[in-house]
Amino acid sequence: MRKVGPIFSMDISPNMLVYALIFTVVYIVLSVLAINRYFEVSYENKILRQDLNHCAQTLNTQRFQSSYVKHYKELASELDKAERRKQPPPAEAEKPAPAPAEAPKPEKAEVKAESSGPAWPDQSPVDAINLTLRPERDNTAVRFQFNLRNVHPDNKMVNGYLFVILVNPQASPPATASYPETELRNLLPTDYKSGTVFSIRHGKTVRGLIENLTNAAAFSQVHVLVYTEDGQPLYRTVLEPENG
Repeated sequence: MRKVGPIFSMDISPNMLVYALIFTVVYIVLSVLAINRYFEVSYENKILRQDLNHCAQTLNTQRFQSSYVKHYKELASELDKAERRKQPPPAEAEKPAPAPAEAPKPEKAEVKAESSGPAWPDQSPVDAINLTLRPERDNTAVRFQFNLRNVHPDNKMVNGYLFVILVNPQASPPATASYPETELRNLLPTDYKSGTVFSIRHGKTVRGLIENLTNAAAFSQVHVLVYTEDGQPLYRTVLEPENG
């Protein structure tokens, strides 16, 4: 520092001026950021206070509505009790007129297959359930589907041959059709090896389409026949469609 007349002057190097300028700029930036953050926090607090007031108002409204509904239910219960006391005792009430007896529905004639050869077993390791039939192609074909289950206690693999035979009991004589197509005699295939080969451990869905039928919708009975691999009768049942 040196004195120039009545004024003191200070010699400052260029580096000091640069440092002072950087410090001033940083200080201004930090000050602006701090001020912005202050206003942001103030605005957020304002929004939070508004939301808190709104929630408090909503809670008070719900409490009022809850008490109102509770009071309404109590009044409804008292009114119901009063109405019950006014009703006559059950002995004095009029007895409903007996419903007219329904005429017995005619049972569908079931076309049974005649036994030929070895007898069918009373118990089988397989069974068939959940049959559905759907006429198609201008009532000249039937698409069928059912579940074949393995009901063996030990869940043993079951192999063999499967036949599906459709019957129209309304025709005279009853019309039949088989899947796969094979020669039938008394609703039984003449060659068990012409059936569909199957193998199940748990179960499977059996699907098929039988074509070239007359009045396909009238085929309402399905005979499911199962033979062992050596041609022994294993299972036979007659299913009615669940969607019929």
